[in-house]
Amino acid sequence: MKKVKVSIQDENTLILLEDGSKGDLIDLKSLHESDIDKSSIVNIVNAIEHGEYEKEINARVADAKRLAESETKNSMSDEISKLRHEITSLTGKIDNSETAKELAVKTAVEEIAKEKEELAIDTAIIRIKNHES
Repeated sequence: MKKVKVSIQDENTLILLEDGSKGDLIDLKSLHESDIDKSSIVNIVNAIEHGEYEKEINARVADAKRLAESETKNSMSDEISKLRHEITSLTGKIDNSETAKELAVKTAVEEIAKEKEELAIDTAIIRIKNHES
């Protein structure tokens, strides 16, 4: 295994300065300080790091969205359950109210019928008395 010397053509390309074989190493020490555009290397490293950060941020945002949706669904489910219970309770109160109203009407009708019978008896007694006199 030998070290192969190279030079930098541009930020994306290295040029082999000698023949190389599989397993040979590129000797970056052979590059001169003036041949290296450090800003290009920094930009490449930053782009790689930025891409990794971007992936991590996107994954965390997706997780946060899923968690928020799950919590919202659970909260809404609890709220719906409470509202259904309240509706059932109110329906029962309405039914009880209707029953109480029906009972009150029935009682009032019975009282009026009883008073009517008493008045009819009183009227009959008065007629009998008037007829006798």
